[in-house]
Amino acid sequence: MEQLIPLNLKGSPEELDADFIEAIQSPVQKSTGLMANMAEYEKSAEKAAQESKAVKDRQDTINRHVKDAEIAEKADKNSSRYTTRPSIRAIFLNRHYERT
Repeated sequence: MEQLIPLNLKGSPEELDADFIEAIQSPVQKSTGLMANMAEYEKSAEKAAQESKAVKDRQDTINRHVKDAEIAEKADKNSSRYTTRPSIRAIFLNRHYERT
């Protein structure tokens, strides 16, 4: 918005008085439309950035839980090699995908 070029008019006072409104009507309408579109674009860009951050945070949380589950699973395998229980990672992933 800071890059809008100012409107410079040249002419005598009589010429400007006679055709001023008609001369500026189209540029003012275009500028108004540009400013409205820019405001909408900035709002949507901010919303997209917030949603993107939320998705990334959620994925980071899931990855952290999966990593913790894998560590716990390795520790569990080392302590009892002959178990028939499902892995912690499989339980976590099943619960996660059932919700989504």
